[in-house]
Amino acid sequence: MALRQSTTLRGSYVALSRSVCSIGQDQRHCHQCLHEVSKSCRGDPTLPITFAVQRFGCVLILSCATVTGCASNIIHAPEPFPRVPSSRDRQVLVNERKAAHGTIMATALSLRGVPYLNGGVSPRGFDCSGFTKYVFEQHRISLPRLASDQFAVGTNVSSDSIVAGDLVFFSTVAPGPSHVGLAINEEQFVHAPSHTGVVRVENLNSRYWANRYIGAKRPPMP
Repeated sequence: MALRQSTTLRGSYVALSRSVCSIGQDQRHCHQCLHEVSKSCRGDPTLPITFAVQRFGCVLILSCATVTGCASNIIHAPEPFPRVPSSRDRQVLVNERKAAHGTIMATALSLRGVPYLNGGVSPRGFDCSGFTKYVFEQHRISLPRLASDQFAVGTNVSSDSIVAGDLVFFSTVAPGPSHVGLAINEEQFVHAPSHTGVVRVENLNSRYWANRYIGAKRPPMP
């Protein structure tokens, strides 16, 4: 009786080990694991079979049921990695991001005409990084206060991949990222410049800004 149940267990384990063993594990580990299971059941059925599972990393839970024989109680473990997103899933994500960027830009453009104020972080007045920080905060996205610190977050974006909502940085009053604005597209951005005195839209390709442009970042979305 014990031999028949052990044989059944062996056959079940071999079949399962090919389908649920952790990715990256050598299949011979599964056979070693099976060997440990068989030994335990023939010798001391009360020995926890999870020893073999933990030792060889197999995604399988077995238990010995009685002193006279060995029975399997198999619980399927979840897949070791998330499902790979389909092309439809990826398109949905792209559309959601575009929508989020669209609402961010709507907020930014609604603030055109707000006066420049050094240290300003509200619609009463903005400096450059106060403006970008305020806009993103309206959409529950937190940015550091200073332009140089904002340059340190997010993902690098090449100049030919800039989209609405990306942060664009310039070296103006000091070396490094000393000015920041929000891209509208690859050619335009909105910012709070001290020169003109109000939040306004300007051209990225104009000589002044093109000569001072140092890079773009895409802030992490919630």
